[in-house]
Amino acid sequence: MAESAPLNDSIVMDDTVLLRKHLLIHDRAVQQIIVLDRYIERVKEKAVHQVQRGNKSRALHLLNRKSVAIGLKNTYRQFRLRKWYQSQVLVVSMLSTLRPNQVTVQPTEPDTNPGYEGQQMELFAKSQMVAQCSFDRAV
Repeated sequence: MAESAPLNDSIVMDDTVLLRKHLLIHDRAVQQIIVLDRYIERVKEKAVHQVQRGNKSRALHLLNRKSVAIGLKNTYRQFRLRKWYQSQVLVVSMLSTLRPNQVTVQPTEPDTNPGYEGQQMELFAKSQMVAQCSFDRAV
């Protein structure tokens, strides 16, 4: 039993380093989501301003940028959820190593794709339809 303690300590230390790495990556993803939220709001405001000025083609360009930013934000959101799940799995592993006789609850894997792609495609299709109608009227 004395020989297994250093092995357990080594496993827990390795898991601790990996857990720290996952949490740092998770935090960076959260920061990127916040930055993208701000960017999306700014682009939306600019697009509304361009529509008010009658510059529909510039507004459409901005809406396309917004659409891409929303897709990127959703990708970061999925990545963040995956890292959070991996962190939870490591914590459970560490607890089971430190207390092998204690029952630990396994984390449930998150749904990393709750329909964002379909929503994004629909928004992009709407913006393209508006553009086509605007350009057809102009010609």
